[in-house]
Amino acid sequence: MKKDVPIKRKVNHRPDPREQARAASGVKRRKRRLRKYTIYYILLLLIVLTAMITLSMTVFFNIRAFDVQQTGEYTAEQLIASTGVQKGDNLLRLDTKKIRQELLKQYINLDDVEVKRKLPDTLQIICIPSEVKCSIQTDGGYLYISNGNRILEINQPEPKAGTVVIKGCTVEQPEKGKYLSELHVSDIDRLRKLQEILGMIEFPDITSIDISNPLQTDITYQNRIVIQIQSSDDMEYLLRAAKKIIQEDIGVSETGRIFYVQSTQSIHFLPETVE
Repeated sequence: MKKDVPIKRKVNHRPDPREQARAASGVKRRKRRLRKYTIYYILLLLIVLTAMITLSMTVFFNIRAFDVQQTGEYTAEQLIASTGVQKGDNLLRLDTKKIRQELLKQYINLDDVEVKRKLPDTLQIICIPSEVKCSIQTDGGYLYISNGNRILEINQPEPKAGTVVIKGCTVEQPEKGKYLSELHVSDIDRLRKLQEILGMIEFPDITSIDISNPLQTDITYQNRIVIQIQSSDDMEYLLRAAKKIIQEDIGVSETGRIFYVQSTQSIHFLPETVE
């Protein structure tokens, strides 16, 4: 006997439009509330930042002390007065680059100046005093040049005692206080490279450098031995070899010249003959 099996029919539950409307309205309210809070927090942050900036520019970080180092021939009081900065001025509002440029303009016996803010209340000025390192021979006399390549004196009748004399280097329109980098200087790259190598290998007692010949550089040691260099590419190697020869093979009173022979790739010392 067959039994009747009830057939289950799928019932389509359609969403209630009123429920949908209420849900959509709730979402909109939450979004509006979120936007209001976001705007509120942004405005609050802007107010706090504005207040902090205003306070830092007016109340906080005002200068109470100056720290001036390595003033050379000048006094700390002179340098501070020349900055135009006074106690009570705000550190953050200072133009340190402009202060540096003004100090270098007024004090030519300084090679460089570093101006720093030392929070919360100190302005620091670190100076590098100038020292004459070489004398450049020109038609109008000698130029005294500092370690920072700044012209300290012009048209001097004699080279500065104890400095290296540079020959064959033309400086157009030299002016006290100017840096060589600001002027047109012939063969400045060759001279700069040579000075860097001499300093790096610690070659002492160089009395003169002659770069008048574009194909050869003559370096004089203790006014008695001339080192002749033809190739700038081998300059460091030749100078190291010449230094070793002077220290180990040449007497303290001998004179002559050291030169490189390309064909044999060897370095020689030729003593000066006394007639």
